[in-house]
Amino acid sequence: GMAGPWASSERTGAVTSSFFASFGWSPALAAAANVGVRKAGHALAYAVFGVLVTRAVRAGAPVRRALVALGFAVALAIADETMQGLSPARDGSGWDVVLDAGGALLGIALVVRRDDAARARAAAGDVEPPTPDDPTA
Repeated sequence: GMAGPWASSERTGAVTSSFFASFGWSPALAAAANVGVRKAGHALAYAVFGVLVTRAVRAGAPVRRALVALGFAVALAIADETMQGLSPARDGSGWDVVLDAGGALLGIALVVRRDDAARARAAAGDVEPPTPDDPTA
């Protein structure tokens, strides 16, 4: 996983700092940008995870599916941050769990919105409604 020392801020900062320095950014600004890139990466990864888990949980009402997906995402985020806390080169953060949950919520919301739109089109007679066991839904 991402919990190992190879994904530490120091390691990724060495890559992003030289990239941002090539634009003439100060070391402080490059360090701040590294934090932003890392946090955006967390949110994006968990948004993708939220999409995948929501689509995998096919049974139940949309709210139930969303809550199950969010539960899985939060459990993964807690496990990831716990593992990071056990690594000498890393720190676990409750704020990162919150950020990860927010990313997952974004992905979950996209799936729920897409499913709602498909149901609305089906109700209007445009297409067949999505079914829970349809892998393309």
